[in-house]
Amino acid sequence: MSTSESTPSLPFLVETNDPQAENNLYPFVFLYPDGNLFIFANNRAILFDYSKNLVLKTYPTMPGGQPRSYPSTGSAVLLPLRIKGETVNEVEVLVCGGAPKGAFVNANKGIFDGALDTCGRIKISDPNPQWFMETMPLARVMGDMLLLPNGHVLIINGASAGVAGWELGRNPVLSPVAYRPDNQVGSRFEVQNPSTIPRVYHSTTVLLRDGRVLVGGSNPHDKYEFSNVLYPTELSLETFSPSYLDSNSSGLRPKIILPVTNSRIRYGKQLVVVFTV
Repeated sequence: MSTSESTPSLPFLVETNDPQAENNLYPFVFLYPDGNLFIFANNRAILFDYSKNLVLKTYPTMPGGQPRSYPSTGSAVLLPLRIKGETVNEVEVLVCGGAPKGAFVNANKGIFDGALDTCGRIKISDPNPQWFMETMPLARVMGDMLLLPNGHVLIINGASAGVAGWELGRNPVLSPVAYRPDNQVGSRFEVQNPSTIPRVYHSTTVLLRDGRVLVGGSNPHDKYEFSNVLYPTELSLETFSPSYLDSNSSGLRPKIILPVTNSRIRYGKQLVVVFTV
């Protein structure tokens, strides 16, 4: 940090702190289209102007008041933006899973509470934004959420009991779930084919350029532990192919006509892409 910069003060993280569990750690942060930050911690959210160190908006507490950030680690994603003309007119955030109040304290006593099976969805661009709650087919803590090229959300990895932290998660969730935000309520979630590899604390996922999802990791231990433990440290990688890669859908996928393979792309020059749908 240069001498001309200063560290912003964020009392919001003090206000959302749980002295017993600190369920405000590792908040979910998304860049709002105007350059401000949407910050969600525990069960609350704000819109923050970091350049002026100013809270612009305080959002309602998520119904139920259950914690969603570490160690009650849920997951969150910024849904595809709605654009009208040249203006973004709808901005929505989806927060899913987590662990109930008291779960961290209980897990440290060997009592592993069931994870949360709810999601909260909020249109943060509304003048009077409100949470809309939905129920997932599978409860999940320590899950990962990933926005897919077709606008769907993949919810993957994690456990169905306990919390994040060393040795504190139980009952891995092996089946991913697809969330289709534009479907009617009641038909948005779809359980996908399962993996056979438990991926709990410190697992991760990333979208590959060919549309597959790379999934890896899992280390719920203070050190690398490969034997004589409930969930060994996992160093493997695997790929998950969403339903849009099914061969039956090949006729629906766009085909790029131009530029052709190995075409030279020059910095600062116009690139014309021609495709068929």
